[in-house]
Amino acid sequence: MNIKEITQKLTINPGTKKCFIFDLDGTIVFNSIMLSKANQDIIQKIIDYGHEVIFATGRSYRDFKAVMPAHLHNYSLVLFSGSLSMNSGGEILRSLPLPQKCVADIVELCLKYQDMFIIDNISHYYHPPTADQVLGFIDSQISRFREKDIKKMLDTDIYKILVLDMKHHDMFSEYAKENNLGIKHHSYDGYFDIVVKGCNKYDGVLPLVGGYANEDVFVFGNDFNDLEMLSHFQNSIVFGSIDQLIQISKLNIRYDQQQEENFKLLIDTILSLHKA
Repeated sequence: MNIKEITQKLTINPGTKKCFIFDLDGTIVFNSIMLSKANQDIIQKIIDYGHEVIFATGRSYRDFKAVMPAHLHNYSLVLFSGSLSMNSGGEILRSLPLPQKCVADIVELCLKYQDMFIIDNISHYYHPPTADQVLGFIDSQISRFREKDIKKMLDTDIYKILVLDMKHHDMFSEYAKENNLGIKHHSYDGYFDIVVKGCNKYDGVLPLVGGYANEDVFVFGNDFNDLEMLSHFQNSIVFGSIDQLIQISKLNIRYDQQQEENFKLLIDTILSLHKA
């Protein structure tokens, strides 16, 4: 990547306030650990230049906070892949919880077929007792938010059900189709999310970007739950090597030795041209 490629493929209006929308995992956060110092500095530079930053993730709010430094917690957020949108003041602008009957049905199916799962409400999560190392790692980070009583969770608004096994994917897909639900796939771990049908990050960010021209919004993603955002905004940047996403995006940052350097160059180029 070089400056000429960036300026040819992106529309960078001089003198306008811009909005930068970042997916987390696989885009600016890796291996479920805290946002790196290098990426913290990049985001802070955007903020210092007077632009707006929005985070759009499949994570819940508590999972978002687990990988983001405290000084970035109070920014506009799209959570659960678009099911919940909050402005920087913490006001909920969009809320699409799953129907309670569907949650109960899916939990029953998971338990019947021994599919491990996690259900999320706005503040807590539940999964059955397990020795699974992945869930053990999650619990080690945020165990204070784990609800161990499934009945209590089922009485709350559930925004996402994560199924950690593909063996009954077709069964859940059929259930989702019959009950107006949607499935979001994870390219990197073979899991999938069950959410409300039509739930996507693009619709999630719309209440937050109403004052910006399309070409003043810069979107960064890496996976299939970013597809709608990447396809609807003019300045779309995709990380990684998923061909379907590369084809609809303006720029591609590969996972290679130049990844950090290319990301920094891209942001620095946008910010330098902003002042032209």
